[in-house]
Order: sequence, then C-alpha cells, then structure tokens
Amino acid sequence: MLGGSTGPEARTLPCISARILLIPYLRRERQAEGIAAAKQRGAYRGRPLRIDMEAIKQRLATGRSPTQIARELGVSRGTVYKARADMNDSV
Repeated sequence: MLGGSTGPEARTLPCISARILLIPYLRRERQAEGIAAAKQRGAYRGRPLRIDMEAIKQRLATGRSPTQIARELGVSRGTVYKARADMNDSV
C-alpha cells in the first residue's frame, strides 16, 4: 500500500477508488430514470427531425448521385446513404 502502511490510511484509498467508480454509474442510472419519467409525461421527445427523408428518397429514385442530393438539400452524404439503405431494406 502507500508507504508500507497498514493503518487506517491503507484502507482509505480502496474506499475512495470504489466511490469514484460508483458515482458515474449512479449518475447514469438516475439520468435514465429521469428520462423514462419524462417520456411517460410526454415531455421528452428528443430533437425534432429537420431532414426530409422522403425528399431524399424521391431524388434517389430519379437517379441523382448521393453527392448531388447532399449538396442540394444541405445534408451529409451519410444521411443520403442511410436513406438509400432504408429504400433497399423496404424492397
């Protein structure tokens, strides 16, 4: 242990480290409980969508490239690829 000590200070360090590990776990648990309660009240809906996935899918159906679509709509190519994967999954 610390300096070869076997007294009370030798037991302090494991106690402190256990609390350090426990605190984030308890915080996440309380946060999850709060989110669940807010969802039941209807107060927690998450961020509203700004991206019109249907517009992306319509443009993909016309044969435009994902890069063109992303530039036109101001979204990332990853979003366009995600819409394309959704289209392929639904077929």
